[in-house]
Amino acid sequence: MNNFYGNHLPIPLDLDGRALLGIQFLTHSLDKRYGYLPNIWAIFETGKAFARHDFADFGDLTSRYLESLYLAKCMTGSSYGEEEREALEKLFLSYFSHDDGLSYRPPIKEPFYSETGKRAYQADMAEGFDQSRVMFALITWFMIAHENQPRQLFDKLIEGIRSKAVIKDNYMYFEQPSFNHAYHPTLDAPAYSQQLYFAGTMVMPLVKWY
Repeated sequence: MNNFYGNHLPIPLDLDGRALLGIQFLTHSLDKRYGYLPNIWAIFETGKAFARHDFADFGDLTSRYLESLYLAKCMTGSSYGEEEREALEKLFLSYFSHDDGLSYRPPIKEPFYSETGKRAYQADMAEGFDQSRVMFALITWFMIAHENQPRQLFDKLIEGIRSKAVIKDNYMYFEQPSFNHAYHPTLDAPAYSQQLYFAGTMVMPLVKWY
């Protein structure tokens, strides 16, 4: 039969098997020395490959890994990696370190220069883009587990985002991309030039939550 695939029938994908491989990759990419922190960088240019941490490993990557493990568990029904998922969940929750509901990058014992941001690591900061990834993790956690904790955290997170925004008439914007817990916006402050870098990514999870 001549079709889109030429003379060959499509090979069926074992999606459950692929998801299980994904769980294995995610759980083996966690650094137990730092509370099961994920690694964003894999370095292959040297003689021996190694992983390296950067600032995105915290609210951003931790959220992505946690969401992926929830989804893969939902797909497969497998209990593989439960210990790692629970440890990652604990790490994820530890970033809600202030009462404004935002996810903060934690203080660390060994300061480092970020190769991603090209600046020194900034501790105790709530970065705007991180919050959007945190939203998706909370949504997936709530959808699968139907627990009150992710629901309460999401609602509190929305309040925190509004508290850092400049709100005028029927719109809002941000004057900077990251905030400390004591930050309050100035009503007449100009908008940060890259609003869509992080504000736009909040739209989809907010619609999904609604």
